[in-house]
Amino acid sequence: GIGSQEDSASAQVLIGTFGSGDVGRYVWRASVPPELAGRSIIYAELRPWSATAPSASKEFQVHRILQPWTAGSLRSSPITGSGALDDHWVQASPLAYGMLQAPSRGGIPFDVTPLVQSWVLDTASNFGILLRAFDESAPGVEMATNRSDTASLNRRPSITVYYR
Repeated sequence: GIGSQEDSASAQVLIGTFGSGDVGRYVWRASVPPELAGRSIIYAELRPWSATAPSASKEFQVHRILQPWTAGSLRSSPITGSGALDDHWVQASPLAYGMLQAPSRGGIPFDVTPLVQSWVLDTASNFGILLRAFDESAPGVEMATNRSDTASLNRRPSITVYYR
């Protein structure tokens, strides 16, 4: 798997539209282990864990972050909030889609093979990913995912990589 760094102090990150119309997005940065250098990535799967069971199936998107960031810089960037993605901070077109089926909860698989391969070829391009709800205009908490430092190892977001 690939390790991560967090941007939030809370135990869970809410993704979707909730409360008084607030929009939650999850920013996650993974580190590429040195043993992947020069390798060909056969398959890479991002799998965040959903701690909530939605009443209706929900679709999510993964976007590539294009700029370096810190927790402080995120608060003033268009990455957070409900603004449109502009191809300056975040690649506007999604890299992958995943579906959380109602009424289940658990890991949501995203095929991120091209993204991980690009990180292996150029580690300096690894600014992380943005996970967001497909439809941020629909109210209701879409997903509450655990952070990568949660006590339950199997509920941490992870990327599994197959390579040669």
